[in-house]
Amino acid sequence: MPIVGHVRAGARRYGALLAIGLLLASTATACSALLDVVAPPGTVTEAFAVLVMAVVAGTAALNALGGALVDSASYRTAALAAAAVGAGGAAVAFGPRRTLSARAA
Repeated sequence: MPIVGHVRAGARRYGALLAIGLLLASTATACSALLDVVAPPGTVTEAFAVLVMAVVAGTAALNALGGALVDSASYRTAALAAAAVGAGGAAVAFGPRRTLSARAA
């Protein structure tokens, strides 16, 4: 592949990473705000600790799974599996949206 092809592929890759980074910040903010609303009074600190632990454990487990998928199949298969997991997580998170209500201040 000529050098120009590598530069174009790199620009697309960096653009995708930028978009993911922008989504990550807003997702973390929304999760923190939601957790503050849905956690029972007096348990917000523990709820944040569980959230952080779940993110770290999920990242470790799914990175290992993704590596195994890349080794056994291809990076495209791993990317499709990651997209499927993300879509499934969004569906699970989107389901109970009507059960949330703002707490009286």
